[in-house]
Amino acid sequence: MIQEMRENKGDCMGCMEALKTFITDDYIAVRPLYANKMTVRNLVELIMTTNNENILKTSVEGRRFTVAKVSSARKQDNSYFRNLKEHCRTQSFIDNFATYLMNVDVREGSIKALATEALADMAEAPQDSIKAYCSDIANSTRKEIKSDPYFVVSEDCIMIARKCAYESYKE
Repeated sequence: MIQEMRENKGDCMGCMEALKTFITDDYIAVRPLYANKMTVRNLVELIMTTNNENILKTSVEGRRFTVAKVSSARKQDNSYFRNLKEHCRTQSFIDNFATYLMNVDVREGSIKALATEALADMAEAPQDSIKAYCSDIANSTRKEIKSDPYFVVSEDCIMIARKCAYESYKE
């Protein structure tokens, strides 16, 4: 279990702050079932809560999320992504990226998440459709993850936070 959260009388800001750490912190504390708590590298792949009316507080003006609409053309194309990852580690890519970063305007308020069409679609989507999507994910993965101590699943509140803690544990 990563962390239990409780919402007080409709005020979900405490939960949002706790979830924020799972997105931004480099290391988090986890406690596998029936084991002592340990600190591991934060490799969270998915966080989902379904007992809140507004699952992800998103807006077109939001700064926390960049939502991309991608095609499935490269889905499961491991060699493509392996080559892309290798390219991102080449000196020419690093030099070009460093040059880009040196020219970015970093004055306060100048850096914002990309206002994509997909973000607007997500922000404007009815909450019922988002709840249905989350429910589909939870129900399709429930059988697979019940035995995995790095997932938390309960009937009234589903929080799925996939951890690659095994890799950190091996280190």
